[in-house]
Amino acid sequence: IAILSEVAKKQMPEPEKAKEQLEKISQSSRELVDSLQDIIWVLNPANDTLESLAAYIREYTLKFAEPFSLETGFDYPEQFAAIQLSEEKRRNVFLTVKESLHNIARHAHCTRVDISITEEPGAFTLIIRDNGRGFDTGNTRMFGNGLKNMENRISQAGGNYQIDSAPGKGTLISIRIPV
Repeated sequence: IAILSEVAKKQMPEPEKAKEQLEKISQSSRELVDSLQDIIWVLNPANDTLESLAAYIREYTLKFAEPFSLETGFDYPEQFAAIQLSEEKRRNVFLTVKESLHNIARHAHCTRVDISITEEPGAFTLIIRDNGRGFDTGNTRMFGNGLKNMENRISQAGGNYQIDSAPGKGTLISIRIPV
């Protein structure tokens, strides 16, 4: 932001170029604030339940989906069990959901995203499904690093990450975390 500000100052004699830099500053500022809010939420021990994580995912998804005109659906238990989640599990699950939504916005060309959470003894499963164009999971060069990072995050949280997709069939991401 500081560098972009210096560039904008130097471009003041050329208003259109300065305007571009100011827009970049504005965008960077918004992203920074969003990232800080995510970090603060994850670090707050008052948010250490599955119910709190589910609420935060819902809030984030609704805010994220709005500019893309994506319909959203949530299938959560009416009442969550009192499941405590470590900071690491909350962070890794949330960052995986966030990356999944960014991939959906960037690549899926979908109109709807559904997120569900189911509880079972000793674990919970979070599913993200879109109605987009899907892709061949055997040919993931375009998505390779992001998918591998998400799988590694969930593995670090002690869970399992699976992705199921095919051209024309949308994508389903399943995250199972032991508790």
